[in-house]
Amino acid sequence: METVNAPPHMVLVPLPAQGHINPFISIANYLAASGVSVTLVRSARAHSLLSSASKGSSPSDPPQNTEKGKIRIEVVPDGMSVDPTQHVPVGTFLNSINIIAVKFGLAWMMLWTGSASGFSIGFYIPQLVARGYIPAIGEEAKQRIVDFIPGMSPFCIRDLPKAIIVEEDPSNKPMFQFFLSIYESAKHADRLLVNSIYELENSVVEALRKEAGFKIEPIGPLFMMGAFSDATKSPAASLLQEDTSCLYWLDEQQESSVLYISFGSVASIEEDAVKELAYGLEASGLNFLWVIRPDALPDKKSVEDLFPEGFIERTCDRGRVISWAPQLAVLGHRVVGAFLTHCGWNSVLESLCNGVPMLGFPLQADQNTNL
Repeated sequence: METVNAPPHMVLVPLPAQGHINPFISIANYLAASGVSVTLVRSARAHSLLSSASKGSSPSDPPQNTEKGKIRIEVVPDGMSVDPTQHVPVGTFLNSINIIAVKFGLAWMMLWTGSASGFSIGFYIPQLVARGYIPAIGEEAKQRIVDFIPGMSPFCIRDLPKAIIVEEDPSNKPMFQFFLSIYESAKHADRLLVNSIYELENSVVEALRKEAGFKIEPIGPLFMMGAFSDATKSPAASLLQEDTSCLYWLDEQQESSVLYISFGSVASIEEDAVKELAYGLEASGLNFLWVIRPDALPDKKSVEDLFPEGFIERTCDRGRVISWAPQLAVLGHRVVGAFLTHCGWNSVLESLCNGVPMLGFPLQADQNTNL
């Protein structure tokens, strides 16, 4: 049992996806450097992927120790004693955190890895349903303007997160109901931490405080937190092995001449869209660095099979196609002039902080809203 003078102990429980793991590892490193004891909980699959990817020479491997504290990544056995005054679980998208905190009398915080605007929209889903905005049947319904959410400028229904834009009774949509349960859990959190910047979303943050009663704190961008304040470097970890050789290729290009293309760690564009984009790139004459994940390839297809015949050979002098990139280092490179992105919130923040203009290609989740 820990003594009264023991340092605070925080248990971090991220959703096992790249866009959630990175912010949690950033905050874990910051807390550990501040002397807080941190336990990071992750799934066996995420642990396996991180361990496999880190066997390469990745510049973003997570340090396991810091100057003042340690980050523990371990299996927690049943029957482990708990001191309610020393343990604060932090989680997101995991309703069980609230249940566990109540059971053991723990304070708990929700770390929302997306934008404050995205959270606010989700919180007001019941009103969107009550006012007849959802379900949104047909294109005309998706053009309706939503103008009642405090702190937010008017927007179209089609700009909502895609899981919310349903065309039938939402009570029959498991994902829709899952989102509702997240916001219900958030009401019970002692703090709502958001991976955003107050100056970027101040009106939304203040509205969530005053109108909805949330104890919300924007603490982002988390990838620049504390000692890790260089916008081109991060203590985060990658579920995929990064091809760092692309940085040497970038070194050989002219300033602001390269278009960086990546659709994140989950989303993928259709094969026909890949071909059309390739035609456009070839016709444009632009230099490019294009990320296509191995899991985004259709069955039994190679990367070359995705493109128009001969595309890679014809553009080899000004373009590279890789399986995964050290994104912060790429966005911070002097030769990257623009970013074609799926508009995942982490990518948006990383691009903003590095001053790289974005071309939006939203595909799923909250990406419509982020655009």
